[in-house]
Amino acid sequence: MKKLTVRPSVSRFAEAMEFVLRCNDHKTGWQELCNECLIERMEDEFKELHEEFFHRTDYETPDLPDINRMLLEAIDIANFAMMLFDNNRKHYNPEERD
Repeated sequence: MKKLTVRPSVSRFAEAMEFVLRCNDHKTGWQELCNECLIERMEDEFKELHEEFFHRTDYETPDLPDINRMLLEAIDIANFAMMLFDNNRKHYNPEERD
């Protein structure tokens, strides 16, 4: 794949993803996790995002979601998607090496 210029919004999101990954460096790596496990974890994170956005009632203004919690859930979803891609990338681009 040819080198692309990364959009500022993608770069900011990637930096946030990396920050959250580093906060979890104490956990085991995703390379040992199966696709089904990663998808299930991503689905759990999506449920948490959905809950955060639509069903939280413990804020001062109950109809407004906590934007920071929502952003963190979105980052968690993206990180599990990245892990799934990383574990299977050889099928996407067979010439790519670790």
